[in-house]
Amino acid sequence: MTEPYKDILRRCPFCGEIPWTYEGKRTKEINAYCNNKSYKGQPGIECPLAGRSFSVEEWSYRPHEDILLERFLRAKKLLQDAINGTRDNWHDWMREISEEFS
Repeated sequence: MTEPYKDILRRCPFCGEIPWTYEGKRTKEINAYCNNKSYKGQPGIECPLAGRSFSVEEWSYRPHEDILLERFLRAKKLLQDAINGTRDNWHDWMREISEEFS
C-alpha cells in the first residue's frame, strides 16, 4: 500500500483546518494541534481536537483514511479507462471492477 500523504501534515479530521505546529521545549519534537474555535462554522462550538497536542506522526497516522483514499484513486483510474476507451475488453474491465469493489 502506498502512503499518499506520508510527508504532508494532514488537515484536522474533524473540522478540516490546517493544523498549527510548534517545537516542543524539552524534546525539540515538532508537534501539531488544531486551533479551530469555530467547529464547522458554528461560533462557540470548538473542534473536538482544539488545543490538544500531537506529534506529527500521531497527527498524520490515519490507516483507514489511507485505505479509502487508495480505493478511491483506483476507482477513479478504472473509470477514466472506461471513459477514455483505453480498455479493449469490457468483460475484463467489469470483472476487475467487481473484484475491486465487492
